[in-house]
Amino acid sequence: MRERFTPLVVFAIGFLDDRLAAEDVVQDIFTRLWAQRESLQLSSLSSYLYGAVRNGALDVVRQRAIRKRLEGPLQTAITAELEARLPGDVPEEDRERFVRVQVALQRLPERRRSALRLRYEQELSYDEIAVVLGLSVGAAQQLVFHAIRALRRSVELDEFGAR
Repeated sequence: MRERFTPLVVFAIGFLDDRLAAEDVVQDIFTRLWAQRESLQLSSLSSYLYGAVRNGALDVVRQRAIRKRLEGPLQTAITAELEARLPGDVPEEDRERFVRVQVALQRLPERRRSALRLRYEQELSYDEIAVVLGLSVGAAQQLVFHAIRALRRSVELDEFGAR
């Protein structure tokens, strides 16, 4: 399966223009395939994988379109709610950074956001995260790693006005 990962990611990038999202799609397909390995009967593994990756990538494209339509009003509501939760004595710079991080968290794919919250809010080990999310320990580590990397990138881009 490892030899199929990179070509499938490249295929998914053709739909998504985003390597991290493409890797998530392929990893999700591999996870589902592994979970169904006993009952799955395939005539062509390659056809199944490419079809599943295409469908997964198109799902992400649809989710992005929905999120984009809702982003302006949703971002305004999230920002107002987050600012209301902060005590009044928090310096403005810290307030803005907190809001940027929270908004960036909301933009993460659900599995990455879940893994990150389990790791840092619930303080679970990678072994425990793997059990909760039905993944291997390595996959749980990868989800957290990619979530942190995406958060850093998103907050940095917001902070410096790039996009």
